[in-house]
Amino acid sequence: MERDGATVTLRLAGPHGNAVSSELIRDLGLAFDGIEADPDIQGILLASAHPRIFCPGLDLLEVAPLDRAGMKAFMAGFTALYRRLFAFPKPVVAAVAGHAIAGGCVIALSADHRVLRDEGAMIGLNEVRIGVPFPWGVTVLLRHTARPAVLAQAVMLGRNFAGREAVEAGLAQELAPAGQVETLARERLAEFTSKEPAALAALKGFLRGEAARSMAEGDARHMDDFLDVWFSPSTRRLVKDAARSLVDRKC
Repeated sequence: MERDGATVTLRLAGPHGNAVSSELIRDLGLAFDGIEADPDIQGILLASAHPRIFCPGLDLLEVAPLDRAGMKAFMAGFTALYRRLFAFPKPVVAAVAGHAIAGGCVIALSADHRVLRDEGAMIGLNEVRIGVPFPWGVTVLLRHTARPAVLAQAVMLGRNFAGREAVEAGLAQELAPAGQVETLARERLAEFTSKEPAALAALKGFLRGEAARSMAEGDARHMDDFLDVWFSPSTRRLVKDAARSLVDRKC
């Protein structure tokens, strides 16, 4: 967490390529608490401490061994995190200088504006390719951000997008060369924070409030549906295989 005048940069960092862990969920929640309560902070730049990965999704090394109760608690934390980010009353710009995949894509899509590295950075939801579902609220998030014509490709085929195709799909607003992603993202954040804060917060609430409520209701109503698929024999096998491959790569 880096303070720069009226803005704060939050850098995703962790031992497993910035994957979404319970520790990351907790720390981001605490950061959001402090930022929301501080009237002198007007906006957030969301970035990564990793040079090539914004966020690869859930930390499979943590979640693969969880039982149903443990996974339900983990997902309750994750869904609350992306809903809060989506509805945060201050502007959030994501500097996506590396891959944003699965849960990492969800975090990026929850921001108000995304600047994507123009080469060598993919963004997308690849869950279906490894037999894994995503929470119901993510479908609302996608309808709010992605172009309707690409929804089937993004959701049902698990396609990742890069460069101009990512912008055309609605998964990013702008591209920037390597080394300039954060610079452009800061320029965009400055545009947001130049507006009167109370008016901006109200307008953001008007734009996103209904979708945020739908996300919360759907996530609660369909959590057991998600867990039923997550703990199906075929998905359990695929998740454990994916986690095992991560361990093998580390070795």
